Amino acid sequence: MNILTSSTIKVIIFSVVILGLITLDPMLIDIPPHSRNIIWLIFLVSGLLLLLHYSKLGVKSEPNPLPGQEKHHRVENTLKGNVVEYGSNRIGDIDKILIRVNQVDHWLHFPPHTARQVLNIAPEQTYVVAQVRKGKAKLFGNIFIHELVFIHSVSLEKSVQVDRIVPPPPVKGESITLSGTIKQFKLDEKGQVSGFIIDKYIVDLPPGMGETMASLLKNAKELSVNGYVRSPEDGFVNTSRLLLIKPYSLIIDNTDYLL
Repeated sequence: MNILTSSTIKVIIFSVVILGLITLDPMLIDIPPHSRNIIWLIFLVSGLLLLLHYSKLGVKSEPNPLPGQEKHHRVENTLKGNVVEYGSNRIGDIDKILIRVNQVDHWLHFPPHTARQVLNIAPEQTYVVAQVRKGKAKLFGNIFIHELVFIHSVSLEKSVQVDRIVPPPPVKGESITLSGTIKQFKLDEKGQVSGFIIDKYIVDLPPGMGETMASLLKNAKELSVNGYVRSPEDGFVNTSRLLLIKPYSLIIDNTDYLL
């Protein structure tokens, strides 16, 4: 924006002329004393108008919010690009999407309980407009990762205010007991055991417990799992597409291990 607008230039020129008249030697221009007071008053008013004009220029109006975006949650950083892929946490719950902005990739992180709603807005290859939290982004591997606040799909014409989605209540869920053999171990980003698949469920081992139990689980001849099934209505989406069990005990070869 050009600061020196026509109205600003007029005020400046007028003020300079008035100031010049006041500061000129009275012998060159004979101005009666009462007229000088009026000129001084005009000069002061002009200066106040000029100051007010510049103060208004310094105030930036906020852009119009996107459809579905709440005004009081508007943030500074905006990213626009195509969804490339999804990312997940240690147990495989989707908690981030990768978007490509002008050939540069960015991870957008969100609470895993919001995954179902985010994925409905942002399927792969969808062009999205994302609002992310203020502050310097962190590196996730060699890619910047931002905290997602709001996302809008241009093609689907749908939006979701991510930071307004309330977490599900901390209920235990349906009790279940499973017996069988482990089909596959789930490894976290460090290559450590974070869970395993048995029957049609994925069992989430508490952080730090996986490596402790790994050797016992791998050599188990008999295994039973007691736990609670997470409700599919809670909003989580696991990459395995299986229901998740929060175990409270594992019975390995007739020995009960409380978790």
